[in-house]
Amino acid sequence: MIVIRDKQQNILNYKAFDKMIKNKLTGLLLLATIIFFAVGCTKTASNLTIPPSLAKFMGEAEQDYAVDVDPAPPFIVRVGVTGAADEDRTVTVNVSSTTGAVAGTHYTVSGLGAGNTITIPAGEVFAEFSIIGNFNEYVSGRRDTLQIKLDEPGMDVASYNDVLRVAMRGPCFDGNITEADLEAMVGVYNNSFDAGFDSWGPYPTRVVSITPLTATTARAIINNVFDYGLGDVPFIIDWSDPSNVVINVETPTVTGGDAGIINSAYAGANLIIRAPAVATTAANNFSICNNRINLRYQLGVYENGVVLGYFGTVATTQMRR
Repeated sequence: MIVIRDKQQNILNYKAFDKMIKNKLTGLLLLATIIFFAVGCTKTASNLTIPPSLAKFMGEAEQDYAVDVDPAPPFIVRVGVTGAADEDRTVTVNVSSTTGAVAGTHYTVSGLGAGNTITIPAGEVFAEFSIIGNFNEYVSGRRDTLQIKLDEPGMDVASYNDVLRVAMRGPCFDGNITEADLEAMVGVYNNSFDAGFDSWGPYPTRVVSITPLTATTARAIINNVFDYGLGDVPFIIDWSDPSNVVINVETPTVTGGDAGIINSAYAGANLIIRAPAVATTAANNFSICNNRINLRYQLGVYENGVVLGYFGTVATTQMRR
């Protein structure tokens, strides 16, 4: 006799068997986990390692110090540790300069003990000392870099934040421009405003790059001047007259902008931008001291390889961070 097995019943029997096996495996796994944690969580003094407290500088690894008033305010240096202790601890502090600044002449250090050590009092996790710049040495625009390092003898020093570099500078002079100053001016200026054709803003402009050309000139590539698809435009920064740092469009530059935005008769033609060829009282200066750039320029119409002319209005863009 042939017996035809019920397919549905076979499936139900299989599921019951599978559930029984899974329940048993789950029970065994739970028992193994309990045993593991019971054994693994047993701690004794012999297998515990308490890491030593480490000394490090608190804050950024590179900081600025303006010695621009007389007397100069103190620059506070904070040294922290990773844990408190029941006794005073000390660590050695070495201050040097990579640019020739001399302790006692260009700056003084206050708050260190014998052997140039700093003491972290019992129960505390940080201590501080100060550096004071000599205004008379920096009033002409001198710049220095101090390198401050934590060292032995004393408590252990962390492998991070164990060196602090402090850039000291006197009053800011726009005519005393370094390559580092130029690099600091690169980036987005979210609060830019236009005047001339229309009052418009705020909107973002961007200094894409600044490349030194001579000792007193550099080329800046500026994007989104006029906030209308002009793209990247080259400007020349000139500080040959330290009292008057100027910035102008390098050469007439054809842009991606549509001249129809200014005059519908020229719709479809490109805008071209140049330095003003007419007298204007508008400023065109570049300031590293207040992080501002004031541009002035003329826009014109360029079509089929020909400059049709320039609009008489001198436009201005004030770039602000």
